[in-house]
Amino acid sequence: MLPVNNQAHGVRKKVVVVPDLLQDYIVLGDVVLVSLRLIKELMKKGA
Repeated sequence: MLPVNNQAHGVRKKVVVVPDLLQDYIVLGDVVLVSLRLIKELMKKGA
């Protein structure tokens, strides 16, 4: 898990990469599930 610091809101969230997640991301309290597909798309765009 990678800690992400959202300075705009002062909230610290944990990011979990899920290979077969149907949605791009799901926020569950202080944990964010992110699809592997979304990460691959962002890497292609150089984000």
